Amino acid sequence: TEYYSILSFIMSMYNRHTLLSTLEHDVNVSVTEKTAAFKLLQTILKNLVASPTEAKFRQLRLSNPKIQSMTRHTCLLQYLQMTIGFQTTQNAEGQAILQIPDALVLDATLMQEAYSTAQTIYQRLAAQCPTLTKSSSSVSTTSSNTSSLPLSEKQKARLLAEQKEAAEKEEARQARKRTAAQIKIDKHVRQTDENWKPSVSAAAAKAGDAMTTFRDKFGEN
Repeated sequence: TEYYSILSFIMSMYNRHTLLSTLEHDVNVSVTEKTAAFKLLQTILKNLVASPTEAKFRQLRLSNPKIQSMTRHTCLLQYLQMTIGFQTTQNAEGQAILQIPDALVLDATLMQEAYSTAQTIYQRLAAQCPTLTKSSSSVSTTSSNTSSLPLSEKQKARLLAEQKEAAEKEEARQARKRTAAQIKIDKHVRQTDENWKPSVSAAAAKAGDAMTTFRDKFGEN
């Protein structure tokens, strides 16, 4: 049971990342539209992190134009259903809604991780969105009582480099978590499965042969 629970967790973690990555890298969707979708997603997740039992945050009206705009991306709708636990149903007025069942207790660690991931992707997209970049620049320069100037190419490059580095660190962190979980699974299987055999290494699998020594191949002389 523990083995399948861990395996299920790994697959769930992989699927969550894949669903979000699908939209982020979809060239058929504008950066502006993707940015708006992830901004709303991070807001939804932020509210659930802060108030996981609050009824108003556990329900999304599908008649809301912003919710419609976000959930028309199938991958985000699946993400809300698979990761958070939203289900399509109707409220007392007969309106179509997405709702987290009252009996479902949200996992605090999972929710925080989901929020952090959505926030990171939103920030990456926002840096590429001309409208938001211009708006952010205006707010920043206004608050400092200076003229509103666009980011220089050097500033843009530095910002993108910082965001790329942050994304790579997050990717590496997720990879370490998957590796650690896989190691735990392998250890559990070795201890409980009497028919367990070590898997063939990637190098051996590619060559089609087990690794041999010089003596195995050419003999003693």
